[in-house]
Amino acid sequence: MLQLTLLSIIGWPLWLYLYADSPTQVNAIALGLFCCAFSGLLMIHLMVKAGRVLKARQLRNLRRRPRPRSLQNGI
Repeated sequence: MLQLTLLSIIGWPLWLYLYADSPTQVNAIALGLFCCAFSGLLMIHLMVKAGRVLKARQLRNLRRRPRPRSLQNGI
């Protein structure tokens, strides 16, 4: 994830600096697509990580709940 973050941080300003005035050049289009790919993959990684954190938090909360007495006694 760190690599995707760095590539996104470096790629977008580089595209803006070099190719913002001529976005129809092949190099501009290629760098723009790479930046979109890096950013999209980073966004998917962050969504999956957030989902895992929320799921772990829910499981932790379920384990902390006390069991009803009828289940504790085996009845």
